Amino acid sequence: MKVIDRVSAYRAKSLLSDGREHAMEILVEDKFAKSLLTEILRQRFPELISSIGIHPVGDATAVRQLTEYLIDAGHRAIAIRDADQGENKSTKLFKFPGTLPPEKEVFLTSEVQNELGSKYNIDVREILSVADLDHHKYSEYLSLKAHCPKEVLENQAIVEYIRTKGEGFFAELVSIIGSELH
Repeated sequence: MKVIDRVSAYRAKSLLSDGREHAMEILVEDKFAKSLLTEILRQRFPELISSIGIHPVGDATAVRQLTEYLIDAGHRAIAIRDADQGENKSTKLFKFPGTLPPEKEVFLTSEVQNELGSKYNIDVREILSVADLDHHKYSEYLSLKAHCPKEVLENQAIVEYIRTKGEGFFAELVSIIGSELH
């Protein structure tokens, strides 16, 4: 039995036994990363959605360890980590485009700030300027100010981010996923 720090055996078992057969498992750090990757694929490569599983599993170390474990156990798996974590293609550790964690990439994009600001009559820059605001809390904090469900606000921000960045920005990531799947 292999011990994986930060990932319980129950979490690994749950990941593998969710009742569906996937051609490939993609591990990401958190729910926001899952939402971002799902929307990128929905817009750029929609036929992939039904054949893969995207699973938030924890920090970069947990993602790496669980990816290694799944591959060692004979499963087709890759990781898409936050851009600030880098990548190691030989061990199937890839990254989102950009240089920052996904929450920062999305919510610090001026077009996203403008879109959310005009839609909800809030000053996103001002709201996010709070000292020591954890980027994992951006959408929660903004949704409180916007009087909007967090998931709705996140999706609107992600859709605007993808639109703003354009297809070319995500081309390498989509290509990697497609080539790893086939």
